[in-house]
Amino acid sequence: MIITNIKDFKDKAANYLKKDEPILVTRHGKVTGLFLPVEHPESIPLDIRTELLSRFGE
Repeated sequence: MIITNIKDFKDKAANYLKKDEPILVTRHGKVTGLFLPVEHPESIPLDIRTELLSRFGE
């Protein structure tokens, strides 16, 4: 797992997102985000994808 602060993540996001490791993003030492790479998005059950889209999508 990669642990980085929000400024570093912002500056290097393109490089971080190319990796196959989870990324924990912190701000002032507290967790603010978590990126979990998904190798095969279609393997996520439809109900979970629908819920994620309704919560975080447009």
